[in-house]
Amino acid sequence: MQPIIREKGFYRDVFAIMIPIALQNLIVFGINMMDTVMLGAVGETQISASALANQPFFIFTLVVFGLAAGASVLASQYWGKGDIRTVKKVISIVVDTALVASVLFAVAAFIFAPQIMRFYTKEEAVILEGVKYMRIIAFSYFFYGTSNVFLTTLRSVETVKISVLVTLTSFATNVFLNWVLIFGHLGMPKLGIRGAAIATLIARICEFAITWIYAFFIDKKLRFRFRELFSFDLWLVKDYFRYSLPVVANEVIWSLATTMQSAVLGQISSQAVAANSINSVLSQLTTVFIFGIANASCVLIGKTIGEQKYDRARRMAFTFVLWSVVIGLAAGIITFLLRDVVVQFYNVPDATKQLASRLVVSNAFIVFFVSMSSLSIMGPLRAGGDTRFCLAMEMLSLWCFAVPAGAIAGLVLRWPVPIVYFILRSDEIIKAFFAITRILRNRWLRNVTRDVEPSTALPAE
Repeated sequence: MQPIIREKGFYRDVFAIMIPIALQNLIVFGINMMDTVMLGAVGETQISASALANQPFFIFTLVVFGLAAGASVLASQYWGKGDIRTVKKVISIVVDTALVASVLFAVAAFIFAPQIMRFYTKEEAVILEGVKYMRIIAFSYFFYGTSNVFLTTLRSVETVKISVLVTLTSFATNVFLNWVLIFGHLGMPKLGIRGAAIATLIARICEFAITWIYAFFIDKKLRFRFRELFSFDLWLVKDYFRYSLPVVANEVIWSLATTMQSAVLGQISSQAVAANSINSVLSQLTTVFIFGIANASCVLIGKTIGEQKYDRARRMAFTFVLWSVVIGLAAGIITFLLRDVVVQFYNVPDATKQLASRLVVSNAFIVFFVSMSSLSIMGPLRAGGDTRFCLAMEMLSLWCFAVPAGAIAGLVLRWPVPIVYFILRSDEIIKAFFAITRILRNRWLRNVTRDVEPSTALPAE
């Protein structure tokens, strides 16, 4: 068992990365909450429609995150070696890959919007509203995908503050335009759910513009040039896909399982979908620091492995495992205490509010295990290049247990929605056990970098 790290400098580094990421996640939470609250003022049908229409985008965001997280495995370790030129080539590979994925998802979402909505619900009113929303949101895929892989990968080189600026601008733009376009203020037509989609699209364009202006004209750490976005080595492409494909598959499998959870709840009733949308917003609030620390741990451990300080990397991993327990307990308590406060924000029937409150109680227990599983998987295991184990664990916990068991409980046995929800999320308990066991047995750490020719390496700044 490794001793925990007590140096003040270590905690200073953790918080320097974690706080901006947590703040960014908090702003994203605000965006999602305001979207739900504003559409809630229009009606429950619009909440359900936007929640279900966003499921393809949710899958896409996790593909984007998986691509960037896979790149971070390599980028953080090369950053530890001081090889900036290879870091830039890794970023180029992931941006190009995200561009292709963005186009494919956008075309599919636009063309097959009605079929996608019918997969999630049988209620025609919800389907019609969802199609309106999805076909506008489809145009945002390109802007979101290419900018967010860049921002996420930049975390690997300890550049995090720009993400806060981008997200804050997106938040302000989205909320203001929601107010204008959903309700028809300032002389604009009252567009309802279409207005929410247009507001989101414009916010994504703003994100894109700020990200690329920063990357090409402001950033002094990497000094990117446009031509470098199409410059990479074949051996690095192979390494990238070797370590990133399991991460992408992991995120896609998780997102498909999550969308199946939404489909199960959608087949039960639109009330269950609306209640879960409210519950999901609170879940995002109480996990912002969990994911902030998880990302910080990935960056710092990956950098330490690149520096070949393996004993310290193991000590860091053990320290973060202990953190995950404490943070998970705090997140569960906060979730439980805020259940009624958040639910009252929404203009939905009392029955929906009561159901949402019961779902939050189930989530208060689950979030304890979310802390342990997420911090372990997104932190030490990915930083150490142990991505195939993470994929196997995801497959086992989700598709061999949680998803089929939840579907049977909800669609065959017709158990109460809070119990069905708990079963659908029970994969977090399984993953927490296996992930922490893997870390404590020291079977996760590997250096994934290669020694490149001296001409390709630049000193770290």
